[in-house]
Amino acid sequence: MAHSFNNFFSQNILNIDSPFHYCILPQGKSLVEESCMSMMDIFEPFTGADIRQLLKMLSNACCAVDPMPTWLVKDYLDVYI
Repeated sequence: MAHSFNNFFSQNILNIDSPFHYCILPQGKSLVEESCMSMMDIFEPFTGADIRQLLKMLSNACCAVDPMPTWLVKDYLDVYI
């Protein structure tokens, strides 16, 4: 039974993977064109007002694994900032 289970999933993985064509790039080559590369060497500091604005824009959606519901974070922005 374990072998048939393994064969079933192994075959499904091969079926899913087969349409994708993989290529091996020469060392030092990249799939990203150099014109798309950007340097992040200039940063601007965030102010409390910037952070407040960003947090207010968040959706109130939450799930069971969230450490704190978004609505609660929004209610206590003055404490955090």
